Parts: sequence; structure tokens; C-alpha cells
Amino acid sequence: SLLGSAVELRGQPFFLWIDDLTAPDEFLLLPFSIPFLGNSLRLLPIINAVATWFSSKMTGTAPAADNTQAKMMQYLPFFFVFMFYNWASGFVLYWLAQSVFTIGQNLVTKKMVKDELKESEPEVPEQKRAKSNK
Repeated sequence: SLLGSAVELRGQPFFLWIDDLTAPDEFLLLPFSIPFLGNSLRLLPIINAVATWFSSKMTGTAPAADNTQAKMMQYLPFFFVFMFYNWASGFVLYWLAQSVFTIGQNLVTKKMVKDELKESEPEVPEQKRAKSNK
């Protein structure tokens, strides 16, 4: 991997508050410590959880999915906040990009299907008469 072999890239500023892709992002240092999370607020895992939740809402669950599986898919993105909190920001950005891509893909696909359904919709006889009278 490039980050593993190119030592000069480590610690280099990336974008906005992300100082190093090989370390967790630190958006805000807190004057106190939060159990299991530490003394810094990391924004990427929170943004990632929101994007993943929105992506899963757009995708939906299979009709045959049971209630337990549906609940798990609903709450799993918020579990990702704690799971990704101390991971490298490069990995969290990768996961976030995947979620944003999925959201975009779903929006485009739904628009295409909606347009196809409009085109294939049969005309009502009154609409045909109204068009021919014009």
C-alpha cells in the first residue's frame, strides 16, 4: 500500500481537520475524557454513521427479512461510530465514500426506474381524445 511504503506521506495534512490519514481524525480536543472514546471528538465516524444509516434507509430491507434483521440494519450504523472511533481516518473515509456512492447510485437508479415507468404507462382514453382535439 502507498501509505505503508511512503513514509513521507505520514503526518501530512489532508483536508480540513484531517491531519493524517494513518491516524484517527481529531476535530475537537475536549477538556474531559469520555469513557471508551477518550478526550477528542472525532467527526468522521459520526458522519460515516449518518451516511451509512441514510444509505441503508434508501436501500431498504428484503420483504422476507424478519424483524430482528430489520432492527439490526437500523442500529448497525450507529454501532459503527464506536467501532470506527479509533481507526485510521483513511479507512473511515473509504467507508464513507462507499456509503455516499451507494446513496448516489440509489438516487440515480430510482430516478431511472421512475422515468421508465412514466414512459411505459398506458394513456387513458380521455387523454388521447384531448390530444387529438388540439
